[in-house]
Amino acid sequence: MSLVLKFAGWAGAIMVTFSSLATVTLGADSGTGTSIESPSGPLVFDFSIKLPDSPTQVAWSPDGKRLAVSQFHTGPILLVDVEHQQFSNTGARAGSDPAMVWSPDGKYLAINDSGMMGNALRILETETWQEIGRKPRLGGECIFQDGQSFGFSADSKFLWASCYKRQSGPVQNQGPYKALLKLNVPGLSIASVVERNLPQPLDFVAVFQDYAVQTPSGVRLSTILSSRFEGRDQLGGPILRHFATLSELDTDAVPGPTVQLQDDKFYSKHLSRMLQWPERHLIIAFWGWPDYPIQKDAPVPDKLSLPRLETYDTRTGERLVAFAPTSEHGVLLHDVVLGQKAGLVLGALSSLNPAEGGVAAWDPITGRLLQRLSTGRKPASWLWLSGDETRLVVITVDELQFFKIK
Repeated sequence: MSLVLKFAGWAGAIMVTFSSLATVTLGADSGTGTSIESPSGPLVFDFSIKLPDSPTQVAWSPDGKRLAVSQFHTGPILLVDVEHQQFSNTGARAGSDPAMVWSPDGKYLAINDSGMMGNALRILETETWQEIGRKPRLGGECIFQDGQSFGFSADSKFLWASCYKRQSGPVQNQGPYKALLKLNVPGLSIASVVERNLPQPLDFVAVFQDYAVQTPSGVRLSTILSSRFEGRDQLGGPILRHFATLSELDTDAVPGPTVQLQDDKFYSKHLSRMLQWPERHLIIAFWGWPDYPIQKDAPVPDKLSLPRLETYDTRTGERLVAFAPTSEHGVLLHDVVLGQKAGLVLGALSSLNPAEGGVAAWDPITGRLLQRLSTGRKPASWLWLSGDETRLVVITVDELQFFKIK
């Protein structure tokens, strides 16, 4: 994932100097952060916290009261007390863009760190914030993926991690395939290795990314993304048909069903994320910004009019709705999350013009835009939902903005 940063001033900013575990409390006028207009809708602005450095990744504690935050330049992991709207320095350090997951019992924080901390999957104990487990990302049985492709079991005794399995030899027309490591917590020794069979038949398999999500029964892998080679475009790039397959992470259940995603006729696109709503038998595809035309002479639509989100019924494979074109909200859709309890797709709106940053909410069934809120002259980059889905935190340039979900 890439992060677009553009500095913007912050009214009422405070200079902060702190040592390990020093606490900084926001002033009365700074607790509300940037002034944000809040029209009626499912999102209500709550408060914001300005940080010493640009925030890059966050992880909610299971009780929704604390937030672990990594920073772009300075390295220390901060701990936000959501109830008291203050933060402290844990003393633990991470690279510039690590993925983080909190264990269900609240005792551990897992970090998938590809940067300064030596390309390792690490476990921190959240009472002392000391590292108590480590496993290299690039060695051994498989190569760990970047991003949120790992998660704890429901009892917090194991960490499941998705990775690229090393192949013993060349396989004709076969790209990298997946394996899963079941790691003991906290030491991260291997409990078991589970190889995964990708959907067949496919002429060419290339797994883009996947996400581990916490459920009451454990950790589930939301989707497997794969593709089939269909030829080459005018610039020599591959034309691929995209497929999404639902799959369980920690069981031997048969993967399925497989849904073929509809492709644009004129633009090459890439998938940024898949959102799964199992109870409604839906998946939502989040398409990245269109790259370039794939046909020389065909009429090419305006990029701004192309939908960025699509909802599919996993029972029939039918595309129910395509929505959220850039022309609808005027700026780029940078990140999305699915609030299943409220039945919302929530998006971060980012732009080189900071005055146009914001968050938006859509109905994933109809594709209707329900609400858009400004983030106060700050482009919104990434979104995270609390475990109970009652709060949304948004990363902007130098602060975290918190919203309540009705």
